[in-house]
Amino acid sequence: MKRKKVIAAVLIAVMSLTAVLGGCGKTETTGNTEAAQGSASPEDTDAGQDGSSEGIKIELVTGDNVALPDKADNFLEQALKDALGFEVTLNILGAGADYTTALNARISGGDVPDLFVVPGKEAMYQYAKNGVILGLNEYKDKIQPLIEWGGGEENLKANMYEGELYLLPMKTKRSYSTWVVRQDWLDKVGAEIPTTVEEALEVAQKLTFEDPDGNGKDDTYGFSSYGLSNGFDGIMNPYGASINNHFIIVDGEVTSTLLQPHVKEGLEMCKRFVDAGVVDPDIVANDSNAVRDKMIQGKVGMSPNDWANLFKGIYMDQVKEVNPDANWVWFDPLDAGVGEPATYVYYDVTNTAGIWCIGAKAAEDPAKLDAIFKLLNYMTTEEGQRLVCYGIEGRHYNLENGEVVKTDLMTKECDFLWPYQIPFRDEITYLAVKFPEAKEVIEFAYNMDRIEIYDTAVITPEGFHKEDMDKYIQDNMISFIYGQRPIDEYDQFIEELNTSFQFNTYLESAKQQLQEKGYVK
Repeated sequence: MKRKKVIAAVLIAVMSLTAVLGGCGKTETTGNTEAAQGSASPEDTDAGQDGSSEGIKIELVTGDNVALPDKADNFLEQALKDALGFEVTLNILGAGADYTTALNARISGGDVPDLFVVPGKEAMYQYAKNGVILGLNEYKDKIQPLIEWGGGEENLKANMYEGELYLLPMKTKRSYSTWVVRQDWLDKVGAEIPTTVEEALEVAQKLTFEDPDGNGKDDTYGFSSYGLSNGFDGIMNPYGASINNHFIIVDGEVTSTLLQPHVKEGLEMCKRFVDAGVVDPDIVANDSNAVRDKMIQGKVGMSPNDWANLFKGIYMDQVKEVNPDANWVWFDPLDAGVGEPATYVYYDVTNTAGIWCIGAKAAEDPAKLDAIFKLLNYMTTEEGQRLVCYGIEGRHYNLENGEVVKTDLMTKECDFLWPYQIPFRDEITYLAVKFPEAKEVIEFAYNMDRIEIYDTAVITPEGFHKEDMDKYIQDNMISFIYGQRPIDEYDQFIEELNTSFQFNTYLESAKQQLQEKGYVK
């Protein structure tokens, strides 16, 4: 009865959260680029005291839009059983908010999955507080290969709650966004790839007003992207600032991107782009598909964008079909001339690629718990990684000089694999295998300088209305950039955040939490 009351309390708490599910592998992200050398083999962690795995069944639960094959046709689950000696089954309970609802319905009924993705870190804290998920401190010796795979002990800090490890170690996310521009249009209007924000504005003007496509019509825009942040952070970041609030560490002190000394200059530059008439009027409303369609159709000449949104073969084929001479190229972040590094987009050094936990009930069956550890450690081995990333050797890929080379069947039969990649993957290697046509831009984007942020290590204080604050920030950023509110009222805007949303209290909480977790002294 006590357990059911606790679980019901968790359901009530978590259903009030609005964090979107951080599914594993859906977004192209990255972490450590080293191969998994020296990781444990399946035999290194026995399932059960006598090493027997007979009769053990492990259920994985996640949220995703991917369609799984029927059990009888699921070659991956059969290969896992052959390798490990026990049955592994993945169940998908919808995606996004539907997943949160379905998962909590199960939990409220006392049916806690063995291994499952929690719908956001805020939900994880509620589950941990109420004993739904397993604390891992006492089991670290059994998952050392997994810990090393995720970057070692240092990378566990962000996944702690009150000193206990709950989230399974895995590689951290990394942005793959970069600036891109039509080189053939630059050649047409006599422009060079920009290196500063001022030059970018000049290029955007040429690509808007000098008929770069040569059709005699005023139908192009020099600058576009998808959403306020993806677009204008390309301009704001070189000023050390961002459209949104992100926690950063400057000179050993925790602060916010909203409080940086050059933020007003960044907003002024964004406004200059808008006032010059070079910005796609749909930039705020655009999603990634909408802006890609405009790039394919020859309506946009320059964009801060993600490599995967344009340079995959399927999209470049569409670009060439519309205009065989179209030549999209990528280039370095811009310099603002204010002494800040040339950067584009943040990199949350505390954000793992997925949010997997072990249900606390699994500890009631020592043999099952050992099987779970065996599965997790196996997924960090070379054999396990190749299986969950690329499929079956000889069918979905071949090894040539030690390198994985995909076959046509990988594209046809392996689209459902990513939810199984619990500890994530060596992203730079994985993407090169899956998308060899984009290898150069992937490596370029991976190595691009980013603003390091620490957002996901910070727990939102109880009772703090973060969503309301974030909406107020975005609404005012739009007003500043589009001239609906004078930028010289920016200090007043920060004071409004403090008085109406307790932003200063939130920042103080972030400072304390990051200090407690060892990110600052």
